[in-house]
Formats: sequence, structure tokens, C-alpha cells
Amino acid sequence: MARLLLKSNYNYMFERKYADIGEPRTPARELPKSPEEKIKYFRDLAIQLSQKIKAALIEDKKLSGTGISTQEDAEDMKSKHKSDQVAIDVIKDFLKNERCNIFLESAESINRDDAEFSILIDPIDGSLNWDRETGDPCIAIAMSEKTKDICFDDLSFAYVEGLRSRDVYTAENGKSFYISGVTGNKEEIKCSSKANTMPDAIAILRPGYSLAAEQFKSTFPFFAVAKDIRAEENSAIELAYVARGAADVMIEARKGSDHFNLLAYPILKNAGGFVVDLKGKKIGRKIIDPKGKLDFIASGNKALLKEVVEKMNIFRLLGGFNGKGIEFKDRDNDMVKYVR
Repeated sequence: MARLLLKSNYNYMFERKYADIGEPRTPARELPKSPEEKIKYFRDLAIQLSQKIKAALIEDKKLSGTGISTQEDAEDMKSKHKSDQVAIDVIKDFLKNERCNIFLESAESINRDDAEFSILIDPIDGSLNWDRETGDPCIAIAMSEKTKDICFDDLSFAYVEGLRSRDVYTAENGKSFYISGVTGNKEEIKCSSKANTMPDAIAILRPGYSLAAEQFKSTFPFFAVAKDIRAEENSAIELAYVARGAADVMIEARKGSDHFNLLAYPILKNAGGFVVDLKGKKIGRKIIDPKGKLDFIASGNKALLKEVVEKMNIFRLLGGFNGKGIEFKDRDNDMVKYVR
């Protein structure tokens, strides 16, 4: 009875959540001219595409079984999964008549001479989690009115949906929104981090994918002093956590993160957050490279971001693990940790 009730409740929330989808899209129609209609077009497209991807992934999982890894190369933790290809096939078919350039993680880009916009997609952000049925793998979609040389600041729309939580995050019209998969409630989100220093911070530190050694080379002191440490290995969801204040800072320093891991950048930016490289330089004007790698720090608190950049640089200058140690102070300016 409980399972039936949950299913019924979810269907109710699903109908509420997508009540404003609008009329079915007409393939290859012209992109609307007005900013409001353009964003609505992007939103409708993202929602419908997300539903197609989810349906295909669920059917595939019913056939492949629970907890079965679908990696193409079992020795390479970052290799493509069979489930990725399932999603990619759906995307290519669904968008084949759309006048857009398509940039996909784990697949070649598709460019059209008549493209009016670009869509960038990570079909499953967290493929390992999807296979294992852990964490909150998600679908991450971003769009830009530009068709080439797209910078992160050029992304005018973003859509992230948790495949397990059913949480939805969007960036549209300069604002960011969160729709809870639990309650169905929709709210505008703003960064609300009050943590000015790492000993007070909830930090997303990412040691997975057999790349812990690289992460520790830059971030080891933070593992020792952070108030709390989280890591789900789903970048878009984790950036959204920072955007809505569920986490204070996220650090990716493993030299293995591609640019698709930052498709939720507009969600954090609109919410008042910051994303910089490991030297503290803003990434907004960096051109998105489908094959590129980019380490980054994301935070909803400028003081905390400044501390993280400074301490990381000190840690590297002192020789990392062989250094003399680093001081941290709490919000009362008392020294609380000294990492050696």
C-alpha cells in the first residue's frame, strides 16, 4: 500500500511540475525572437528531451538489471557506459530536425549550417552512480543563442534533473529555480552561505574515480578542517547544491573534469555564486571545449572562495604533503586547526 501511495503521489507532483509544458513542439520551427518566448522554447525543449532520456534509461535498466556496470572499459573509471550510448541515441533522434548545434559528452558534436542556437548535454552526469543505483545521477542541459565560440557566460538557459531525487533546477531569465522532487514546490534560489572559512563550511570534496591522489595534492588540508564533507560525483547536482545553500563550496582539482561538468554554471551564477579556476580566475569568458579539461572551485561565499584559493596556493608552494603546515581560523578568529 505504501508503494502505491508513493507512486500516486509522484504522479501528482509530476503533473504539477510539468503543467506548463505547453503545446507539443513542431520540429525545426524558427527560434522565437522575443527573449521570453525564446527561454520558454528552451525550457519546453529541455523538459521534453529529459523525459525522453529518462524513459529510455529506465527501460534499458529493466533489461540490464540492478547494479550492473555498463562501462565499455572496466579499467578506465571515466570510460563511456552503455547507458550513455542509450541516452545519446535518444538525443540524436529527438533533435535531428532541430535547428541547433549539438554538443554531447562522450560523443562527437553535430553542427548544422542552419543552426540558430546550441544545446550542450551531459546525458548522464554520474553514469557510475546510475549503473550502481547510488547518489543522484542527473541529466544536465544548457543552451546558448550562439552557435560557435560559446563561453560559459553565453549559456542563457540551464536545466538539471536528478534521475533518482527527481529534483529539478533551472536557470532562466537571469534567475535560478529549484523544484523539489519531494514536495513539488518551486522556488527561486539564492546562495545563502554564511561560512566565511573552511572550518565552518560544508564542502564538496571529490576523491572518486581513482583520482584521490590528484585531489589530495591540492586540497588535503580541507579534508582535515572542513566542518562537513560531501561528494556525490554528480557535478551538476553538486553545483546546484551550492546554488541553493545546501553546500558552501565545491572543489574539483583532479585534472579529469571535462567542460560538460560545468553545464550547471548558469544556475550557480544566477543564484549569486562564483566559479573560478584553481588560481582564482573567473571562468565565465572561457570558451567551452567539448574535449577540454578544467579544474575549478565553486562557492556561494566570496570570503570562503578567497580563503580556499589562498590556502591551496600556499599548500602547493610549501610542497604539499611535505610542507610546514597551514593555519585555519574559525568565524571568531580563533585558530582551530594546523595541518602538517
